[in-house]
Amino acid sequence: MDENEGKGMDRLYGFLFVAILVTILVSILLFAYLQKGVDGLGELASGLFLLLIWSGAVTLYQKLFKKQ
Repeated sequence: MDENEGKGMDRLYGFLFVAILVTILVSILLFAYLQKGVDGLGELASGLFLLLIWSGAVTLYQKLFKKQ
């Protein structure tokens, strides 16, 4: 019985974690839309795109020039 209860709690915690992340993301998108309209969402998307490019470049640099 204890094993099944533990799995249920893990699922609950996972669901709560995802629900909180979705709530935060939706609130950020709604704030950007209410402040600047569709242009605000475009600026937010371009900023996230540049952030992903930057993190990818850092990861690539670390893999290429990793000290052995």
